[in-house]
Amino acid sequence: MANTCLRALLVIGAAVTLPVLSVSAASNLDVGQAANCAAAMKIKRDELPPGVRDALIYSKAADWFSRVGRDESPADYGKIEADYKKKLLSEKSNGRASFGKAVDGCRTYYETSSGDT
Repeated sequence: MANTCLRALLVIGAAVTLPVLSVSAASNLDVGQAANCAAAMKIKRDELPPGVRDALIYSKAADWFSRVGRDESPADYGKIEADYKKKLLSEKSNGRASFGKAVDGCRTYYETSSGDT
């Protein structure tokens, strides 16, 4: 009986703690950072053929960054992300390294902060 109660408490504790940790990590992002990363992840995802493992990772990351951004500023988020997407597409088409750096940095942030991986 005691083991069952202890297990239940551990499961409940983990269920409460893990989402809080990922939310607190996400709270370090402002709406602009989240929008920039969501846009970068979507652009990179769209470069890859469906079924490629990295495409799934970029898709999940884009969704996560979008949720964070919408939580920060629901009314403005769509326009902010569209502005960043336009800027990133321009940088990418001009061969600037900043697009690749944004993709790498945002993917690393997602993998270390989201709790999804």
